[in-house]
Amino acid sequence: MITSKFKKNAIALAIAALTISAASAETYENRTGTYANNNDLSQAWVHQNGSSIKDAGNLFQNNKITITAPSGAPTAVGIAAMGTSDNQISVEVDNDTFTNNSVTDGEGSQNGVYGVAVGVNNSNLIVSNSKFTQNVGKSYNQVQGTAIYHSTGTIDVSNSNFNENKAEGVGDNGYAIGGAISLWGVGGTIDHADFTDNSAISEKQQAYGGALYLRSGVWGGENDLTVTVSNSTFVNNSLYVKMKV
Repeated sequence: MITSKFKKNAIALAIAALTISAASAETYENRTGTYANNNDLSQAWVHQNGSSIKDAGNLFQNNKITITAPSGAPTAVGIAAMGTSDNQISVEVDNDTFTNNSVTDGEGSQNGVYGVAVGVNNSNLIVSNSKFTQNVGKSYNQVQGTAIYHSTGTIDVSNSNFNENKAEGVGDNGYAIGGAISLWGVGGTIDHADFTDNSAISEKQQAYGGALYLRSGVWGGENDLTVTVSNSTFVNNSLYVKMKV
């Protein structure tokens, strides 16, 4: 069920363990370089595999990395975390700011970019009072959410802004899925959120969800998941397929 206030939006719907707390009031910036893969999540400033995360009051900005051959794990350069189907972890993000970060994969990538600012799977994700601005994902295969990518678990987003984030599929095979948020097999709520000027762009393939993409019944997840969107605005979000010949 989706309930929301829409304005000129382009939105596609296909429908613990030890807790690690990051120090508050930190700035994580200017990380660059090329990573062969993202198997251990070390491309992210804050990352955990099998442990929970609480991150509050931090700034992630101007981080621009390439992952040559990403796996199916989260690719985010800000916060990345993975649980398991038997042990879903908790990831809490409060009063954080993610600005001008980018993740790109290599030509011939067999997976894609799964999150730029925040990427998690098998998790219960809570995001509050946070801002995601001008984060960009580029992939030769698929981009899944630039502000938030989440597969299998729950999500609770409140009082947060998503502005000018862009998912860009490049080359012959690049899909763009969720300009700001992409949720696969995830149920929950999005309340008092603003989505403005986000976009999903593909050169030759499909683009879905200028602001938000939702899909249930994947990777062993439930078939009848619900994400309720309330008290939220969608303004000037867009889809664009270049379809070069």
